[in-house]
Amino acid sequence: MTNQTAVAVTGIGCRAPGARDHRELFDNLCRGVSTVSEIDPQRWDPADFYSPDISIPNKTVSKWCGQIDEPYGFDDSFFRLSPKTAKLMDPQQRLLLEETWHCVEDSGTPLRALQQARTLVFVGVAARDHLQQGSEPGTTVEAYTTFGGSDYMLANRISHAFGLRGQSMAIDAACASSAVAIHLGIRALLDGDADFVLAGGVLLNLHPWKYISYSKARMLSPSGLCRTFDKDADGFVPGDGVGMVMLRRLDDAVRDGDHVYGLLMGSAVNHNGAGRTITAPSVAAQRDVITAALDRAGFDQATVGYVEAHGTGTPLGDPIEVEALHRVMSGVPREDGGCWIGSVKPNIGHLEAAAGVAGLVKVLMMMAHRRIPPSVHLSTVNPLIKVDDGVLRLAREATAWEPVGDQPLRAGVSSFGGGGVNAHLCVEEHRPAADTGADPLAGTPSRSCSPRPPPGRWNCCWTAGGRARPATAGSAAGSPTSAPPWPPAASNSRCEPAALCPPWTTLSHC
Repeated sequence: MTNQTAVAVTGIGCRAPGARDHRELFDNLCRGVSTVSEIDPQRWDPADFYSPDISIPNKTVSKWCGQIDEPYGFDDSFFRLSPKTAKLMDPQQRLLLEETWHCVEDSGTPLRALQQARTLVFVGVAARDHLQQGSEPGTTVEAYTTFGGSDYMLANRISHAFGLRGQSMAIDAACASSAVAIHLGIRALLDGDADFVLAGGVLLNLHPWKYISYSKARMLSPSGLCRTFDKDADGFVPGDGVGMVMLRRLDDAVRDGDHVYGLLMGSAVNHNGAGRTITAPSVAAQRDVITAALDRAGFDQATVGYVEAHGTGTPLGDPIEVEALHRVMSGVPREDGGCWIGSVKPNIGHLEAAAGVAGLVKVLMMMAHRRIPPSVHLSTVNPLIKVDDGVLRLAREATAWEPVGDQPLRAGVSSFGGGGVNAHLCVEEHRPAADTGADPLAGTPSRSCSPRPPPGRWNCCWTAGGRARPATAGSAAGSPTSAPPWPPAASNSRCEPAALCPPWTTLSHC
């Protein structure tokens, strides 16, 4: 693969249960932390909707969820929104605005560069809890009610808020949604239709209706644990989450000196076609989509050291997924004892529309730290699953991740939707031409004010008493006429690269 056929991930914005960003998420994973808990009664009251008896109408057998903190919190003034408009917006829109901004921050790309280029926005969606709440008896319908809850707004709101004029689409492929969004972003970049892509997904669990329906379908775990690959796997636990990644062609990222988390070398999407039921997974279709992605990436399967499985912890889905993966990975000699497989879902729940981007973020952080987190809630492997046979293996404990031979680290990320859509991403470690052995995360802009950013590239704005201002009023971003004192004197100070501060900024957003 050449720089012209590889796509770089240059920024990440992420919130997950128990984690405010991707670094906290990976720390939790490495410590084997599960952040699933009983649903907050402020969302819906388990006393009204939970019962362990699946036969009782309008009751759910699950009352557990991986929940993010303060799902309704939002700084409307930062995004130039009125309090009334913000209140009527789906909280998923609000989370996407915040994490897209954090993704832009993290990338170090000036907002003006995104506005002046072809910047596309693709967002994976699946949950409509806000609309469910808005249609309940006694709710007043207002002019903005439909706009605040429509799927298309999840992407369009980002483009509008940040002044981006490229394609802007919400994509619903159920649990494969964010992986499909990333796939579309990759294709747009390689086909020459985009200069930047912001892609990802979001999901919040705010209403019991989905829980009740999924319970009747016997999809949810009545024990409250996602036991991926375990013999006692009894379903998944839903989870909240939002993740956005910035994508660029690698040659453009290298030219501009961007930090690169990793490379997307290939991807593929397909559908199961006709089957026993529309929700039943297919060994053949999963095998084919993984094979297609590997072929597009130019990966020999023997060089793929890890696959982030869809791994929902269902008795049907896990064995089918592992069988498909086994068929892809077998038949070639390996030097490493087998390809590791794992899943983030036992730690944070199944993020559905955001599951694919959550898996990608996990893999990128694994590559940065060269470490594979342990599998949680795994006691005895399901006897229907073929592992530890030289083809596939489970990381029961945290382990170092070593490359195969002299190859860079390589991984796959699988994401399969309940309607039959399958997606797979092929990821490779980025090895700069002049690898100095420096900290792979050292290039990411910090949200704290120390150490000071490099002179000439960053011009900071800082807060004092909760207000933000540019470091050098009237000067061009990145070209300060005079340097501000460093660090800022106020004890509650935060900094932002001024090149990233939107023109309407009046409050800090660190």
